[in-house]
Amino acid sequence: MNPANLFRTITSVFGWLLYCFGWFYIVHFTPRREPLLFVALLCFAALILYVGVQTWVGHNRRLARVGKRGNMTRYTSPSYSRDHLGRELVFDPQLAFAREVTVSATENRKVYIIAPGMSAMP
Repeated sequence: MNPANLFRTITSVFGWLLYCFGWFYIVHFTPRREPLLFVALLCFAALILYVGVQTWVGHNRRLARVGKRGNMTRYTSPSYSRDHLGRELVFDPQLAFAREVTVSATENRKVYIIAPGMSAMP
């Protein structure tokens, strides 16, 4: 057994023993119906949790059986043909190798070119 799992198991058992000891110590000082009410509520919560999990698993199985599992919109790479103002974007082919870029914009176009006097890196 992995040492981390062994430690986790030992601490878990110790925690439950401490919980049960505290429960038996306190139960002598409380009215008789309070522990029964607590156990009833705990069982009800466990039942609700079990029904909820089984419903969710059943729902996922039905989706898988029908073949609709995973039918969601896939990521599509954005189109860089227009900016958010609707202007056409024009890129210099050597722009990927440029050290500096000059951007000039008009009402209908936005042009990205290598800065004047700068050459593209090889």
